[in-house]
Amino acid sequence: FESEEELEKTRKELNKRDEFLESMGLWEVYERFQLKLSDTVELIKESLQTIKETYDRLINKNRQQEILSRRSMSLSERISYSKNRVENQQRTQRPRNRSRDDLSR
Repeated sequence: FESEEELEKTRKELNKRDEFLESMGLWEVYERFQLKLSDTVELIKESLQTIKETYDRLINKNRQQEILSRRSMSLSERISYSKNRVENQQRTQRPRNRSRDDLSR
């Protein structure tokens, strides 16, 4: 029931806004602003999508290069590489886990 009450309250507030804008002769200005804002949001979404795709390609390229470089390593180099990688992951995981614990307090 709360959501229905909130929805009705929001409708009333929007009606008040619309009446005010109309009475002040600002309705057209508001509509142009909304359209421009909507266009800007779309441009931002497209830019973020492009950034994400570029990031994904770079990550995949990095992984492929990593695989190729590991193939040319000796067994002892592979072991050392893997050990360092695990240690680095553990180091980066610790602060995240600690901050989650801090947030739950």
